[in-house]
Amino acid sequence: MRYLLTLLIFGCLTANLFAQSENHSESAERFKSNFNDEDYDQIFEVFSAQMKSALPVENTRKFLNDLRNQFGDIQDMEFIKFEQSISAVYKTTFEKEVLLVNIALNDQNEISGLLVRPYEEEAELAERENGLTGYPEKFASSIFSKVNQFPENTELAIAVISEGVSSYYGTFVGEEAVRPIENHHKIFEIGSITKVFTAAVLATLVNEGQLDLEGEVNTWFPFDFHKNSRITNLQLANHTSGLPRMPGNFEGMDPENPFKYYGEEKLEEYLKQQLEISKPGDYEYSNLGVGLLGYSMAMSQGKPYKQLVDELVFVKYDMGNTYMRVEDIRRELVQGMNPKGEVVSNWDFDVLSGAGGALSTLEDLVKFAKANFNEDDKVLALLRESTHSINNTMDMGLGWHILKSQNGNNAYWHNGGTGGYSSSMVIDPVKKTAVIILSNVSGLSSKKENIDKLCFELFSLN
Repeated sequence: MRYLLTLLIFGCLTANLFAQSENHSESAERFKSNFNDEDYDQIFEVFSAQMKSALPVENTRKFLNDLRNQFGDIQDMEFIKFEQSISAVYKTTFEKEVLLVNIALNDQNEISGLLVRPYEEEAELAERENGLTGYPEKFASSIFSKVNQFPENTELAIAVISEGVSSYYGTFVGEEAVRPIENHHKIFEIGSITKVFTAAVLATLVNEGQLDLEGEVNTWFPFDFHKNSRITNLQLANHTSGLPRMPGNFEGMDPENPFKYYGEEKLEEYLKQQLEISKPGDYEYSNLGVGLLGYSMAMSQGKPYKQLVDELVFVKYDMGNTYMRVEDIRRELVQGMNPKGEVVSNWDFDVLSGAGGALSTLEDLVKFAKANFNEDDKVLALLRESTHSINNTMDMGLGWHILKSQNGNNAYWHNGGTGGYSSSMVIDPVKKTAVIILSNVSGLSSKKENIDKLCFELFSLN
């Protein structure tokens, strides 16, 4: 069965964890009651518009019915913690097995995400020794505290850039100790950090006068979108299009390699028959949106997205070991792992590759980070311009999330996650500082948030 329903397929906003809210408690109780009563339509009714679009009612009924047939009624839902500030995690005791259930709520207390996964990943691992003695103490202790509970064979490739000078802190989790490793040259999937590259393609074409930020992507399609919906390049690049996180006809893809068989025909089917726009102008993180942006730009230029991003980004910034296909890589690939530490398949992307299909090395991402320190680079400067205010502490640029500072010295951040990898990257172009982390920690792991936490902790120590 597919445990993943529709939540956090790639990067998402991070925040401090806090106690279970009354709204989440009530939502969990309603979910349990309706699930046991087989009232799946009532569960669907409290989905957000994006959830309803991503998982239509028939798909919702099938998923929940399959879940109940396999594991039985829910006997208890015990709140464990929050992830990503909006998603409550419950240790959920079914008649036949204990699973973890995430329920995310939006500002209207509608269910905006639902994730069901094995509980075994929460098992405590043996304490390990800190073997990072060769690293600066302030970094070594921070790294060890975040990674010593990851599965054996976990690798983190960490770069810290301080005043333009790069240092690497590769980390390997062994059976008995966490120790240094040289892996800055190795390949990792980087998930949603790809979105920044897709935005760089857009900024390049805008600077060259070939596209307009306010131009509609509909221009490049030989058919009308469902309900005559109109969508601009800017809306896709800053997640304000009103599109759901994933297309409604994505359900049923191979859970081990979910994007491989979602091609042009499936996307066009969705755009013509199912597309639903909800609250355009509001921020709603969308893999579909940025994937559509990459595909539409490729159509506008008459060449595949892979070729477009290679020519306009990877070649330009000397990123010779950044790829859009696993079969193209020429360096050692770090094997991705699931939350239990078992090796999993890489994810192969088709039409939505602009949302998360890139593989890269720490060395290449350091080059990209340093390119952002160049005040004369108009393309990357355009990426960092605020295009939408999310809240008092965060804006959206093109691709980047902008972390606002009271002194006006903003930082720019994105993270990523796939079935076998997690990543996080934050830069400060004014101070010429940055932290980049690549890992083979599963993006579906409940401990994935440690990658973002470590990234920001090292950034504050820098």
